[in-house]
Amino acid sequence: FALDRPLFGVPSLQAWLRSEPQASGAAARAGATDAYLLTRTDDEPWVVERGALTSDASLVAPVELAEAFGLVASVPPRRAAAAVAEMAALRLATDPGGDDLERLEPRYLRAPRGVPGASTTGPGSTAAGG
Repeated sequence: FALDRPLFGVPSLQAWLRSEPQASGAAARAGATDAYLLTRTDDEPWVVERGALTSDASLVAPVELAEAFGLVASVPPRRAAAAVAEMAALRLATDPGGDDLERLEPRYLRAPRGVPGASTTGPGSTAAGG
């Protein structure tokens, strides 16, 4: 797949947080009215309703999401590429074989809120799984 080079899956929201140290969380689109939210105190992102994201929250979020959800205090993940490269380099140092491409599963392929099998624990949210 990669010219015999190892490939690594890097969680985007974690990379966005790493790239913006002043942000309290990172958010990405999870549906028309939901978003994935990863805060610095969480191990896994949560699926939250639009109303759970306050406009003054210090978040890293794509411009499209910020505009649609009214997140006026958010910043876009402009420096995320460097964080992705750094995280992949750290993984390469500890696991030179890379990820098994047949087992990598993008987070957005997980079941959205309300789909049977999704966890309902957490702060009024649905765990994004992992």
